[in-house]
Amino acid sequence: MKVAWTELALYQFDDALDYWDEHNKSTAYSKKLRAKVKSQIQFLKEFPYSGRQSVYVSARYVVIDRYSIFYRIDDDVIHILAFWHNSQEPDKLLDAIN
Repeated sequence: MKVAWTELALYQFDDALDYWDEHNKSTAYSKKLRAKVKSQIQFLKEFPYSGRQSVYVSARYVVIDRYSIFYRIDDDVIHILAFWHNSQEPDKLLDAIN
């Protein structure tokens, strides 16, 4: 399967990495988070239906640390819709994805 990130999801992911770099005054955590995301994406390529079905949007999701990756499967493409911090309000997720 192929993976395609939406502009929104890429922005959210980059923003999260930048936040942790600034917050921690180090790139150590953001490097770990990037590696975890890469590993999870590789897993999804092999097992795309392994994520849970979301009750908020018509998408699946996987959890990595404080974040969820929301995605949809369309033929042979996994569309990454959002990289979402789990403390945010679910209604904002609906606005972001729809």
